[in-house]
Amino acid sequence: MQNHAIKIKAVLDQTSLNPVEQTADLELKGHLDDKGKDVLEGKAVVIIDPLTGRALGASDFFQMTTFAHQADVALSQANPVSTTIYTVLPTTTNARLIGIAIQVTWATTQPTPLEVLINVDGQTVGCFVNNPVTATWYYCVINPNDPAQVMLTTNPSETRAFLLEGRSVSVTCRVTWAVTQPTPMVCRVKWARKS
Repeated sequence: MQNHAIKIKAVLDQTSLNPVEQTADLELKGHLDDKGKDVLEGKAVVIIDPLTGRALGASDFFQMTTFAHQADVALSQANPVSTTIYTVLPTTTNARLIGIAIQVTWATTQPTPLEVLINVDGQTVGCFVNNPVTATWYYCVINPNDPAQVMLTTNPSETRAFLLEGRSVSVTCRVTWAVTQPTPMVCRVKWARKS
C-alpha cells in the first residue's frame, strides 16, 4: 500500500451558480502533477446572498442569531379620534414581533373597524375586527391565505414562536366610529430586538 500526499486546490466560481435554484455544487477530480504527485482539484459553487451578492460560507448558515426580549410597548389612548393613526411601536430596526393585542371600550356607539397596522420593511399588513365587543381583547393573527388579516379573541401566541420580524418594523392602530367617545383604546406589543 502506498501513501500519497494530496494537494487540494479549490476554485470559487460564482458565475456557475444556478440563480433559480440557488444550489451549491462541488466537483472534484484527481490527476498527477508534473512531479508525479497526485493532485485533487475541486471546484465549488456556493450559495450567493441575493441581497448582498456575497458568497455565503458555512459560518453564515450556522451562525446563531439571537433576539433580546424588550419591555412591552403600550398605548392607552383616551378619547381616540375616528380614523386617526396612533403609534404603538415607532419604527425600530431588527425587530421581532411576538404578539399584539388591542381593545377599545365604548359606551353608546359601536366602532367598526378596530385596526392594527404593522409595517415590516416597507410592507403594511393590516389586522382588523369589525364590530368589536366593548372592553374585549383582540389578538393579531397572520394568515398567509388571506390578504385581509383578522383578529381573534383567543391568543394565538401559545402555538407559534412569533408573529413577524424584519429590518424595519413599526406598529400603529386606529378605530373608526361615527361619534368620538370618552373611552380608551389600548394596544400592547410584545417584541424583541436582534442582538
